[in-house]
Amino acid sequence: MTSIYIACACNKVCMNPYVTNMLAWNLYELGRAKIAVHPPTTYDDHPIHIARNRAVEDFLTSHADYLFFYDSDIILHPMAILKLLELKVPVASGWYIARKNEKPAVYVYAEPEKVPRYVRFPPPTIPKYRPLTIQEIVNTNEIKIHVDAVGAGCLLIRRDVFQKIKKPWFYFHPEGKYGEDLYFCYNARLAGYKIAVRPDIYCEHIHWIKLGVK
Repeated sequence: MTSIYIACACNKVCMNPYVTNMLAWNLYELGRAKIAVHPPTTYDDHPIHIARNRAVEDFLTSHADYLFFYDSDIILHPMAILKLLELKVPVASGWYIARKNEKPAVYVYAEPEKVPRYVRFPPPTIPKYRPLTIQEIVNTNEIKIHVDAVGAGCLLIRRDVFQKIKKPWFYFHPEGKYGEDLYFCYNARLAGYKIAVRPDIYCEHIHWIKLGVK
């Protein structure tokens, strides 16, 4: 029986009833499909790459086959997890709009012929990426498209991926040169893994406005 470990990289300020309700819907669909689910676990360490790495460590001590990441400000598609599992690929993702630039958090190499390979940690930089347009994602008849990087807000990863790439699996550059999700995808691609996105798994990204909060 396929089993899955579910982890939320959480900012407690952002937890929202729509997020929890859609997670519950996903759990219901997984139950109907007889998928074994480890109780969803919240990780609120800061910076966020510490939370994600701790989730991976806990996942690897479990017997689950897949780790599913969702973020506390992502309203999942009601069948996101099940539909990503159906792809039976090492790395699969839904998609949503990034808050930073209001473009899809789905990327391809901007200069595929210039992808650097670094042997030291942390790498000074990673490849330049170009976000796909919404039209590039949805105007396809394929069940999945292959890309070079995604945001980690609706991300399914098979166990062997973490066993093949080196720790730390996630790393957020302190100067903001790259995020922890792009760092993971960069290393997964170097390890030979493809990253699949299901165009039909669109998730809402909550845009939070902090008023008078420092």
